[in-house]
Amino acid sequence: MTSWMTEKDYRQAGGKELGIGLNSAFILEIKQDSIEFRQLLREILGEIKLSNDQPSAAYVRYLHDRLGHLRDEIETYFALEEFYGGFHESSGRDIRRQVDKLKQQHVDLFLQLESIVDLIEQLVYQETQEFSLSLVAERFHEFYRDWESHEEFEMEIVMQNCNEVLGTGD
Repeated sequence: MTSWMTEKDYRQAGGKELGIGLNSAFILEIKQDSIEFRQLLREILGEIKLSNDQPSAAYVRYLHDRLGHLRDEIETYFALEEFYGGFHESSGRDIRRQVDKLKQQHVDLFLQLESIVDLIEQLVYQETQEFSLSLVAERFHEFYRDWESHEEFEMEIVMQNCNEVLGTGD
């Protein structure tokens, strides 16, 4: 069962006074609760083909719908991280700089996925003959690699923040 800490609980626990710029507990909770989002991401990765074969129109429409759904899900996921993760309350200069980088990565990743959705939309509505689904697949694989790097960087910052503010538990 999920147990969310409220903003009041966060303040009463002394997190803000300790200079916790990221609410690591919230970020970890969001990641644990994002099972459906992560499953959709992995499913699309497995479904999208890196071949030059001409896919059926039904497959292209199906993939377009899935990518559009993923785009909507990632927007919500990032908003939760930024709002509940306390990205807006960073107090230390180093943490604030890293948080700014994370927020920029959120924008970059969303725009990267949006451009993939735009590409496949051109295929769905037969607006172009200049590229194939293979380009969409290639861009999605790039997006996925960037996504994984972002998630690793984010976790490093969360753990660094926990260790610096709360100690390592020696």
